[in-house]
Amino acid sequence: MITLRCFIQMGYVILFSAAYPLAAVWAFLNNIVEIRGDAFKLVNGVQRPFIKRVEDIGFWQEAFEVLSVISIVVNCSLIGIRGQIGRWFPHFSTGQQILFIIIMEHIFLSVRFIISRAIPDVPGWVQLASAKERYRRDQALKGMEKLMRSGKFSPGYIQSKVDTAMEMEKTTP
Repeated sequence: MITLRCFIQMGYVILFSAAYPLAAVWAFLNNIVEIRGDAFKLVNGVQRPFIKRVEDIGFWQEAFEVLSVISIVVNCSLIGIRGQIGRWFPHFSTGQQILFIIIMEHIFLSVRFIISRAIPDVPGWVQLASAKERYRRDQALKGMEKLMRSGKFSPGYIQSKVDTAMEMEKTTP
């Protein structure tokens, strides 16, 4: 529900920013009031948000990406409809103005594509931490397999190995 409200608000701001540039300011002020209201509710009311663990934002990622492409097309069209190109470049004919808008749109779409490819979805430090965790898990599984094959499978022995591993993890940065 919250993501839907954010999506709708972002849609209004980025789709019509060429027609009404102050929309971003109003959205920002709305978000400040909403954050303060939510903080008040958490401190004085519920005091604990319900947390649901998820891997990512799911289909909303694609929805925001589609919205960003549509916003480029809509804003370039709004600039063309309002006749701003004719005021900026009075010597352009109508055909040249349309061509300029199309070129401008393709430049913005190319920049958006380059930025989306240049910035990774998962930061490097997160990938490194995940790789370390996978390695530790794999080593623990190998140790458990070796232990089960050796016949030393007793609860006390297992607990001592777990405690040793936990102590090593606390000292490892």
